[in-house]
Amino acid sequence: MIMLLCCVSTYFTYQVQARRKGLKGKRNAAQLASGTKLEPIKAIDGDEVSVKAGGTPAVVRLLGIKAFSASAAEGDIQSIGKAARRGADKLLRAGKGPLVIEYSKFKRDKHGRTLAYLRRGERDIGLELVRRGLVMVYTRYKFARQALYLTAEAKARAQELGLWGSPKATVRATALKAVWEADR
Repeated sequence: MIMLLCCVSTYFTYQVQARRKGLKGKRNAAQLASGTKLEPIKAIDGDEVSVKAGGTPAVVRLLGIKAFSASAAEGDIQSIGKAARRGADKLLRAGKGPLVIEYSKFKRDKHGRTLAYLRRGERDIGLELVRRGLVMVYTRYKFARQALYLTAEAKARAQELGLWGSPKATVRATALKAVWEADR
C-alpha cells in the first residue's frame, strides 16, 4: 500500500511540474511586441500571468510589483498570496478594452518570462494590485512607473489594505524592501 501511494504521489508531482514547465517554458514563449493585444489564460501568482498572443502562450512577469507566494507555508502569508493571485486573475479578465502588454525595451528574466506591464483598457493591472494592497512595489530594480506605484503603495499602507493590514506581512514586506535597497 505504501509503495502504491509513493508511486501515485510521484506521478502527480511529475504531472504538476510538467504542466508548470509547459506554461513557463522558454521554448513556447512568444516574443510579444509592446502594444500587442493578448488573451488571458490565468494568473500563476499575483505578479506572474500566462497569456496568449495569436494562439502562442507566454508568461509575463509584471514589472514593478512583488506578491507573496500563494503556496507559502505560513497561513497569513499564503492567504495574502492567494488573494493577490485571485486579484490578478480578475483584473486580467475584467474591465473595458483589450488586454495589452507594454514596455520600453523587450526583456526576459532568467526564467524566460517577459518583463512588462499589462493594461486592460486604461487600467494598469500592476498599479491596481498595488492600490488594493495585494502586492508590494518591487524596488530592487528601478522602473519607469516607480514613483506612481510607490505613491499608490503609501496610500494602501496608510489605509491598511490587503497585506498592509497584517502585522506579519507588513514586517515581512518591510524587511524585503530593506534587502532590495541594500542589493542595489
